[in-house]
Amino acid sequence: MFMTENGTIVTSQIGGTAILPCATTKSGIATVSWIRRIDYTILTIGSRSYSSDKRFYVDHTRHLKTWNLEITPVEESDAGLYECRIATHPTTSIFIHLKVTVAKAEILGSPDLYIMSGSSLRLVCRLRESTQAPSFVFWYHSDRMINFDTDRGLIVHINSTESDLIMPYTNTSDSGNYTCQPQNIQPATIHVHVLQSEAPAAMQHGVRSTTSGSFAVSNCALFTLTYMAMQMLS
Repeated sequence: MFMTENGTIVTSQIGGTAILPCATTKSGIATVSWIRRIDYTILTIGSRSYSSDKRFYVDHTRHLKTWNLEITPVEESDAGLYECRIATHPTTSIFIHLKVTVAKAEILGSPDLYIMSGSSLRLVCRLRESTQAPSFVFWYHSDRMINFDTDRGLIVHINSTESDLIMPYTNTSDSGNYTCQPQNIQPATIHVHVLQSEAPAAMQHGVRSTTSGSFAVSNCALFTLTYMAMQMLS
């Protein structure tokens, strides 16, 4: 009676859309119903909804013989077992298991990122446990949305699994919190520290040792000393 495999598992994120499949083998058969097994609530009978919760509805495609149950937006409490039942004698059913995930954003390098002024900035926001691509991803610097700051050369790329924020040139005013806010996904924040690139003259020309003469300070050591000095002053 069914083309959909019994015990099929469907995974959907909170705030997204879950489609629970139920395809039959023949058209013109007895009425198809959907039942939520946790509380035995009848959700749909045929094409009609019998639930006061308008998030549940059946999508019937006659020529495909499908009676898919759609839930939108998905809530955490929707997880569990659902029964697609055909009112034959005796009744025939299959069961679909809905798993609900919490999709989260993650910015690589968080919680803190240190760069020198004048350098470029690239932030990568990965989407974890996401079951559908977001319609949008907004980037914020503090409380200001910056997706469309094209006058500064800022570029935002978005695909189904991540979003990139690219700033070709930075200065100290670009320091602060950057937040990646995708649709229906928990946001992520990183604190960017843009350090002043000028170093004290004494550090640029080297430091004299009391026992072994002078030595040159490498670029790596110079950056480390500058950062340590700023930390002490703060």
